[in-house]
Amino acid sequence: MSNGEHSLILIGAGRVGINLLRHCLRIGLPVSLVVERDVSRHTVIRNCDPSLTLSTVIPDSLPGNARYCALTVPDGAVAEVAHRLSLSTGTAGCIIFHCSGTLTSDVLAVPAAAGGIAGGIHPMQSFSSDDLPASMLTGIGCGIEGDEQFCREATKLAMMLQWRPLRIQAEHKALYHAANVFAGNFPTVLASIAERLLRASASDASDASLAHLLPMMRAVMQRIDEVGVAQALTGPAVRGDHETVQHHLDILDTIEPDFHRVYDILSDIAGGMARDRQPEV
Repeated sequence: MSNGEHSLILIGAGRVGINLLRHCLRIGLPVSLVVERDVSRHTVIRNCDPSLTLSTVIPDSLPGNARYCALTVPDGAVAEVAHRLSLSTGTAGCIIFHCSGTLTSDVLAVPAAAGGIAGGIHPMQSFSSDDLPASMLTGIGCGIEGDEQFCREATKLAMMLQWRPLRIQAEHKALYHAANVFAGNFPTVLASIAERLLRASASDASDASLAHLLPMMRAVMQRIDEVGVAQALTGPAVRGDHETVQHHLDILDTIEPDFHRVYDILSDIAGGMARDRQPEV
């Protein structure tokens, strides 16, 4: 893109913001302004592009070519930032979006009333560091929530960002976020449980680690991608091996009762999935 084309304003340069900034620069979407009140973050921002315009406050007038404005601030700060943004000239006609997985477009009612086209675009990715590899921001899903006009514009932006847009109903935003937690957080919890059990089974606990299990975990994710969750599922609950399941439950009680409950619930769900799945052709 040339500098004369529409640009993006980024408000907030934490982990989500700094990775979004890097991604925009990689794909050629101009960033006309970065607002970050924490000056200790300015060096990280400058390292992305020394020519970036930086500010600690939202200016009274937005850059003239600004078409998009991303609010990548903590959820608790979105309403305050949105109110301040609404006081700036240049808000009218701007596509203003927060990146929260839980908040709805209602939190942007003030800039919307000032003429902004406002809603939410939530990237479906785990932002564990400031510098995620480029591959982790390409081809990801994103939840879009807002009115019809916002969703049309947000879908165009998502395609520009090389993301896969999914429109979310505001009243079901909590379900959407729960889905992301299941996919993005709970595998880590299960990996921790698996590693603890593996250590408990080993002759020398220090010899056992998650490295023994990771190849299997990667293979399962690859299988899910290829054939879907139902066909990728294996294990005693799927085979109907109730004796083995019960044996596992009994031994888990001696390690941690919570693990027993988790295993029992997940085994029931796995068994139900196995019963409902279509036979392989």
